Amino acid sequence: IRECGGLTYLINFLENINSNQSKNLKITVYINKSAALLIPKKKWLVIKTPRLFNLPLPIRFFYQQFFLSKKINKDNYHLLFSPGGTIPFFCKLPTVSISQNLLPFEFKEARLFGNFNKMFFKMLLLRFIQSISFKKASGVIFLSNYAMKIIKNSLHSKIVNKALIPHGVDSNFFHKPRPQKNIKEYGVKKPFKFIYTSTLMPYKHQVEVIKAIHNLRKKGYPINITLLGIPWRKYANKVFFLAEKVDPKKDFIKFIDYVPNKNLPLIYRKYDAAIFASSCENLPITLLENMASGLPIVSSKLGPMIEVLGKGGIYFDPYNIKSIENAIQKLILNSSNRFKLASLSYKMAKKYSWSKNSKNTLEFFKKIINEKS
Repeated sequence: IRECGGLTYLINFLENINSNQSKNLKITVYINKSAALLIPKKKWLVIKTPRLFNLPLPIRFFYQQFFLSKKINKDNYHLLFSPGGTIPFFCKLPTVSISQNLLPFEFKEARLFGNFNKMFFKMLLLRFIQSISFKKASGVIFLSNYAMKIIKNSLHSKIVNKALIPHGVDSNFFHKPRPQKNIKEYGVKKPFKFIYTSTLMPYKHQVEVIKAIHNLRKKGYPINITLLGIPWRKYANKVFFLAEKVDPKKDFIKFIDYVPNKNLPLIYRKYDAAIFASSCENLPITLLENMASGLPIVSSKLGPMIEVLGKGGIYFDPYNIKSIENAIQKLILNSSNRFKLASLSYKMAKKYSWSKNSKNTLEFFKKIINEKS
């Protein structure tokens, strides 16, 4: 794990291990130098940064599979946890893996990158490696029931030791829903503002969202959208080209490429509602953060989104522009329903706790160690 959601997870898991849980506990983290700077400092935590962890993926993978696993086997550890989803093929210790990236197991979504794209072949490779890891692991952690079902069907074999342990939501995001105003109270100078936070990638469907927003603008609805996310190569260029075409004056489409996670709670409070249009997620952290922020939400109906958001949002087909358009229109035209949905999703977000995640993860580790000892 080097960046993005995987690193955020590792930081929060370690940060929320309390003093009682850390008694008689020692964790050694092998990680690259830049990511190590963000790992919390704890008395029971040892951080090691092998030089080879900073080199390209093939070298890192070879080192982890053969040299690092050999070293770990010699040291006095009770369990190896791989939060990146890939365990060494030759490891004498009990091992726990975790499924955090579902894209390798959903070919329809992976193909959106293009059948001959490097990213698609990367997903195929990850599918192969992670499938072996999940089969070999002493235990596997899943973040959602949806992900558990998809991977179970993909492996065609039973995972004996599995646990459903979803990620948490940072407490800084929680902000009670605001009273909602009638759409007639918004106008050109003060539009109804949507935010959509996600990397600009094909399976995130920013193109379809922009077209839906544009269509509603043509109908006279005073709405705009901010797309917050790091751009990904050709698809980002496609998104920017479309935005320039439909909004050359930059009146209703705005872009923010990066905001530190700690600043996101204040960013979200500047908006009236959130859109989440991804068609492939394991556990949508962005959606959870939108829920905790008290925002009314229109969301993709694919993946685990309905499992997470429940009755707290209005759903659409992210592949269908008209479906997105109808969902947004339904949300903005009913202010009382907006508040009702935001209140419900805010309440549901409170079920996702990092302290609960850390507690349940450590208990699962102990279960695996006891069974293997």
